[in-house]
Amino acid sequence: HKGQSAAYRRQLDWGVFTTCLLCVPSAFGLYVFAEPVLAMFFLGGKFQMVDVIKTSKVLKIMALGVPAFTLQKILVCAYASKKHMQWPTRCAMLSLAVNVVLSVCLMPLLGYLSVAGAMCVSGYVNVALLWWWLYDEHEEACVGQRVYMLSRVVVAGIPLLGLAWVLPTLEVW
Repeated sequence: HKGQSAAYRRQLDWGVFTTCLLCVPSAFGLYVFAEPVLAMFFLGGKFQMVDVIKTSKVLKIMALGVPAFTLQKILVCAYASKKHMQWPTRCAMLSLAVNVVLSVCLMPLLGYLSVAGAMCVSGYVNVALLWWWLYDEHEEACVGQRVYMLSRVVVAGIPLLGLAWVLPTLEVW
């Protein structure tokens, strides 16, 4: 807003990288530990094992969308700092339309999982549109060295997925 585009790019780059540094491993961890966490907190009473299994499927799908849900907030702040809120509003409306259409179309195939899947896909659609417009404005969010760093964050988070084979069975939890 004040014409300090170099500082703006550095802050945007840092925000995207830091968000991914925190959210990608968190998403992997939430995916791996979905069943144990739900079993520890909710199993018993009216919440039975079948409920834990079904809810964990939804939580695993939602875990895949955690990076998108958080990146949206960083990218919208980038637009707000330049007082360009028209494009994020359009992106949100388009991603909402994608969410509704996918939920309805996937319902016969996936049932209750379609809502979670549609939310994740629409989150990534929103991030892609926001990112594309920033890149189109020559802000070049997260390019060059940061793409390499982000790929390292993803690769570093992959061993968390290996924990799924080491964890005790759901009955133990």
